[in-house]
Amino acid sequence: MYFELLASEVLAGTGRRVTALEPITMVGNGIHLRKWRHTDAARAVEACSDERTQHWLAAMPSPYTLEDAHRYISGRREEAVLGKGLYWCVADPESDLCLGSVAIMNLLDARNTAGEVGYWTHRDSRGRGVMSEAVRLAVQHAFTPREKGGLGRRRLQLNAADGNLASQHIALSNGFVKVGRDRQAEHLGDGTFADLVRFDLLVDKWNAVG
Repeated sequence: MYFELLASEVLAGTGRRVTALEPITMVGNGIHLRKWRHTDAARAVEACSDERTQHWLAAMPSPYTLEDAHRYISGRREEAVLGKGLYWCVADPESDLCLGSVAIMNLLDARNTAGEVGYWTHRDSRGRGVMSEAVRLAVQHAFTPREKGGLGRRRLQLNAADGNLASQHIALSNGFVKVGRDRQAEHLGDGTFADLVRFDLLVDKWNAVG
């Protein structure tokens, strides 16, 4: 007899059946979203070693090495295979250079009806609307029904540290609504703690705007 067990069929031995996901390529205004490649590793190191990124995303390794970048890229594929999350490289449409990362995470929570948006931007891509457009595309894919090739989500959440105005602007510009805060919940790169500001967006509200 021959037996096999695929990660896309059973999640970590829990018996919960999952569907492997694929980060489809999406084209937007001045960017496109595509799969991560190991050739993006050097740009990821630059982005994740940046002082501003290290401050607001303190969970990142510090110093951030090329090995960390390759591990990150490999891990994005694993997350998709396990149905846990979709991560895209935000790339320049002409040079294909990595401009940042955008993701829909925590896809197995809330009966597979929700997700969390996460992102970071390379320092030379800030102030150009790159990540606002990337989040718009990711949200569109998340709310598109499954029968039409999307994730079929009904609610998305997005968290940003109090004081991270650039990240909060991205949330608000994409229709997310501020719904609360967790006091002193976000550890920052300088060792201090900030409030975590919570945003969410419902598919009904998104459809109404769209």
